[in-house]
Amino acid sequence: MGLKGIPSPEEFLGFKVGEDRKLANWNQILEYFKIVGERSDRVIVEFLGKTTEGNDMILAIISSSENLKKLDYYRSIQEKLHNPEGLSENEISKLIDEGKTIVLVTCSIHSTEIAASQMSIELLYKLAIEDSDEFKEILDNVILLLIPSLNPDGHVMVVNWYNKTLGTKYEGSAPPWLYHKYAGHDNNRDWFMLNLIETRLVVEKVHNRWHPQIVYDLHQMGPYGPRLWLPPYLDPIDPNVDPILQQEIVFMGSSMANELIGRGFKGVACYAIYDAWTPARAYQHYHGGIRILSEAASVKIATPIEIKPQDLRPVIGLDPSKQRWNNPYPWRGGIWRLRDIIDYELAAVIACLRNAAKYRRFWIANTIEIFKRALKPEGGPFAFIIPPNQKDLYNLYWLLDILHRGLVKINVAEESFIADGIEFPKGSFIIYFAQPYGRYAKTLLEVQVYPDLRESPEQPPKRPYDLTAWTLPLMMNVKVYTVNGKFNVKSVELKEIKYPDGIIIGDRNAKYLLASPESNASYKLAINLLLNNFKVYRIPNEISISDVKLPPGVFVFENDDKLKEKLPSFLKGLPVVLYACDNLTNVNMISLKIPRIGLYRNWIPNADEGWARFLFEMFNIPY
Repeated sequence: MGLKGIPSPEEFLGFKVGEDRKLANWNQILEYFKIVGERSDRVIVEFLGKTTEGNDMILAIISSSENLKKLDYYRSIQEKLHNPEGLSENEISKLIDEGKTIVLVTCSIHSTEIAASQMSIELLYKLAIEDSDEFKEILDNVILLLIPSLNPDGHVMVVNWYNKTLGTKYEGSAPPWLYHKYAGHDNNRDWFMLNLIETRLVVEKVHNRWHPQIVYDLHQMGPYGPRLWLPPYLDPIDPNVDPILQQEIVFMGSSMANELIGRGFKGVACYAIYDAWTPARAYQHYHGGIRILSEAASVKIATPIEIKPQDLRPVIGLDPSKQRWNNPYPWRGGIWRLRDIIDYELAAVIACLRNAAKYRRFWIANTIEIFKRALKPEGGPFAFIIPPNQKDLYNLYWLLDILHRGLVKINVAEESFIADGIEFPKGSFIIYFAQPYGRYAKTLLEVQVYPDLRESPEQPPKRPYDLTAWTLPLMMNVKVYTVNGKFNVKSVELKEIKYPDGIIIGDRNAKYLLASPESNASYKLAINLLLNNFKVYRIPNEISISDVKLPPGVFVFENDDKLKEKLPSFLKGLPVVLYACDNLTNVNMISLKIPRIGLYRNWIPNADEGWARFLFEMFNIPY
């Protein structure tokens, strides 16, 4: 038995963490975290929820035993830091004196990048048993939130596939299917749409509850570049990320790289390959925290590889074989193992925690400043206004739900009003920029303009890393007004997002009910009615009903006695507008039926296939 009654990872697993061709599976990781949580007074393990495919997702909260007794108090401090309105200087000083740096470490969202989940076992053990001054300083000043896998489903798949193919020519290959049921590798692009169960669990139960100052997200990249990449990021960085956070990223990334190089780790590089342009990968950048991304050079899952000097390949921003300011201590080649990745990542996490502990007051004081600025922002706009009378009410409430899940404060006008010379009706949704998460609302609602980045005027623009824009009003067909001038209107805060029921305009006993094809709710209703053997048609031409002009593709529902009885249940929570009509004589209508749909999946994982499946299931389309 290990120290303090806690078995070492090697004692528990029967092999050393990172040993060639050995992987801890998800059940082993869960069990080890459970044992340490039960036996250590420095660790609390929380169950976050079930994943897409029913696996357990967990969080370990790690700090001194005294800190763990006062977690509610430290969370209350974080809440005050994120909304400092009305706090006196004395109150602020007390928060800085007594608060702790909150650090979230997330592992292996991309499941073939498996080293971090393995490393988490060793990190947990060290923090549970070490009594050195270095670790005491960390435990006293930091509350660490450790998620051993952001994608347990993928961890199960990858470990099973690796073990199945050991000793074959496929050893070390990636599984021939998506390692997340819907998103595959795209699962780390879900940090504002929040479509996936796993993303929602982490946002709702970790980010929004703890408001971490530092989020360290561990990844792996191809094998032939630097051994470990750390920030600072390449340009561009989204200008909606507070300047303090932008410099904190540089400070922390440089601090970690400095410590690793000082300890003899070769091939630690920065300012290359990756940018910080999109919120799709960085929820925390708009919620008072920095995202420290690290990318370690991969092996073949747990199988070592040999890299000769001539195998090293240039990446965007550097040549790993050449000494430069952003690659000062090059790695020249050799045998590269899973254990090497774990050594680099473990050292990097501890370097991050040492910084968070040593500069605790700095991190807390900066959080206060970030949110003071948010409450009194420089520049505009003054607000975003979303009228309630949208063509697609379903997407309107979907957009509001996205903002609300991201802690954006939304007000509802209780009267009509004028802003920037435009008259807005009662019931309009107002999002003021001057609020704690106004920058998050702004980046999701404004139109992005990707900067023209060139080495020189004669050179072509630099190719973006991936996303260039994510303007939700355009993607979701929701009209949003950007208002620069100040205005006054009586309004009330929207405390929850509740999708309204569908409505019927006209005689609910009419022979037909029509729905515009411009709303996603119409498609949902049509599919559900077809699945329940109701008659559904479409009109291929434009049609006018009660002075309302509807575009080609209108859905027609035959409103017989059976539908009249069942319709209220179908309209519950589905904001569709139905237009009553008795006479469709001489109108060309096409009868619909549920088609037989087969979704092709080849043996090369493709996220488009997964997202198509997600949409089919979201809209209840059988396939």
